[in-house]
Formats: sequence, structure tokens, C-alpha cells
Amino acid sequence: PNPTFGNIKVQFNGARDKEYSFELFNIIGKPVWSTQLFLNNPDQILDVRIHDLEKGIYLYAVSNSQGKRIRTQRLIVIEP
Repeated sequence: PNPTFGNIKVQFNGARDKEYSFELFNIIGKPVWSTQLFLNNPDQILDVRIHDLEKGIYLYAVSNSQGKRIRTQRLIVIEP
């Protein structure tokens, strides 16, 4: 959900790769957190637990295994 308390869900529909990277940036573009996401099937929802973030506005990016960003979106953390 957006805004979030620190846990988000990432939904994949028709994913072609099995591995993706999830990166979180502060509002000025500095990387603050990242993780790898592994899919079992092309249509899947993954829980991403983001810890130790201060309240604020962030941007997240999901990239495929070749490094191509397939989604970038704003994320609001309302309570760490």
C-alpha cells in the first residue's frame, strides 16, 4: 500500500524473468536500500519488508536481470 508503514507488495503480471532487483532512493536520488526479488511464476505478488526507514517520501525502482528499469514509482513512508 502507498502510503506504507514499512511493508509493501510488488505485483508481477506476465513477468519474463525470474530475478529482479528492487531499489529504494531518497527524494534526492541517493540509494538507501535494495534487495533481490525471486519469482516462482510469471504472475506473483511479493512482500517486500523495508526496515529502518525514516518517515518521508522515497522513490523505488524495479529492474530486470539485464538492469533495465521496468517500473519507478513514488513511495510514502508514514511511520517507520
